[in-house]
Amino acid sequence: MFSIIGSFWESSLRQFHSTSDVTYLECSLISLKLLRVMLTYGFEDITTPLAAACLKAVIQVSEQELGHRVALPPPGGDGAETTSVSVVRSTYDKYLVVLIKTFINVQEKFPDEFGEYLLPVLRLAHATGFTHPAVLETRLVARSLHLLSGIMLSDAYDVFKLNNRGGNVSDKTIHLNEIRNAFFTEDRVTAMGNTCISAFLKLSPIELQNWTQSPEEFAYEETRHVSLFSLKASAEHLLLNLTATFPEILCPYIVKLIRECGAHNRGDLDTVLLIDSIYSVTVICSYDMFDYIDIDTWFGCLIEELKQDGPYCLILRRRILEVIGRWVTIKLSQDKHPQVCNVCMDRHI
Repeated sequence: MFSIIGSFWESSLRQFHSTSDVTYLECSLISLKLLRVMLTYGFEDITTPLAAACLKAVIQVSEQELGHRVALPPPGGDGAETTSVSVVRSTYDKYLVVLIKTFINVQEKFPDEFGEYLLPVLRLAHATGFTHPAVLETRLVARSLHLLSGIMLSDAYDVFKLNNRGGNVSDKTIHLNEIRNAFFTEDRVTAMGNTCISAFLKLSPIELQNWTQSPEEFAYEETRHVSLFSLKASAEHLLLNLTATFPEILCPYIVKLIRECGAHNRGDLDTVLLIDSIYSVTVICSYDMFDYIDIDTWFGCLIEELKQDGPYCLILRRRILEVIGRWVTIKLSQDKHPQVCNVCMDRHI
């Protein structure tokens, strides 16, 4: 049965590329969903020839179809968009989502065996989440970030975690750890962190509107995101894992961004949203940034910002209070606590 479905999946995809009939892509999508479930739950060992061949085919198809999807014209381009192009784009996004979900499920269930496919999957997830995010559906980008987080959290590729827990470190684990660390270079980690902060974590116009209309409901919704579906929550999760795994790279970079905030124009909305995003990172990654932030010095700057008035001061005021609320019990000196209460009462916050 598995072989029959696999053959139908590949043949339907070939028919789509030879005829451009989206019906074949939809048929291939349905069979791919069945393959994902069977591959994840129908095998006790994915190193068997049948499962291994299927996984290799899924990786090859993922790389190929991502290229085809990126080459499609974006919505709202020059001229009237045909319905067929819109349908193909939408179906492609669904198709790529299922491909990424296949890797997520298999990696979670078979982390050790999945190591054989670690490097190509890392490249695919990075390309989907960070090379082409502007032209892909948000849901697809979120799942790619989720896949990267899952790989980073896995003990199967982390010698340091296994050593700390007293586990056995095999030669295979050491090799996979080297592959993972070689992929996450300093430049790549910095670029990923920057994209998370400057693009994925920034408040959207809809979020700003919801926060203005109902602050309490917005705050509640902000804390209940499911990382598998929400781009912002997936980005937060990945950034947290990146900072925990590579603190020597990301923490100094975040501190540098904080220092640069002082020269930014608070009268420009886009700039304010960027500052808000940078400040939010110190809340998300407060544990790993403990040794890198001089909160007592920064606290004086934050207090002065709380006192400022401007067209967008309310956005930063809310985030600054969140920062202080997180750090006041972590590292802020006791003698500075009364200042927080005084400023809040003075500003009627």
